[in-house]
Amino acid sequence: MKIVVENKDGAFVPVQEEVSCRDMGPKMLLLYALAKCASMTLFALLEKMRVELKEYRIEVSGTLSDDPPVGKSHFVSMSEVFVVGVADAADTNKVISAVRMTHEKYCGVSLMMQRIAPVACRVVVNGRSTVVSAPHTVTAPLE
Repeated sequence: MKIVVENKDGAFVPVQEEVSCRDMGPKMLLLYALAKCASMTLFALLEKMRVELKEYRIEVSGTLSDDPPVGKSHFVSMSEVFVVGVADAADTNKVISAVRMTHEKYCGVSLMMQRIAPVACRVVVNGRSTVVSAPHTVTAPLE
């Protein structure tokens, strides 16, 4: 399961124009919530750092368990890939830092999802990929 979200005129919308929240299932909505929260958080941090983006999209995917019945499947892992283009290459480290803070500290949906399943995080800045967080065990199991 995967969703790709871009910034269009200040709104974070799915790339697939025909897909609306009304048409998404609950599990896809969770991935969209993660993408939107992470995007809003990242943009707020980058604004404070005075980093201007020339390109942005986030790809959020999740792997569901295959235990029957399908309706009771759950996420066993998730992945965030931030694809960013910056005009000034000197801003690359700021972007990596902001993505790390988004994933590990400030995005509430990301922190909540990390309690459900391992969430890997990677950032691609001007075509160069950096692993921000490799998948690891769940931070605190739900009780």
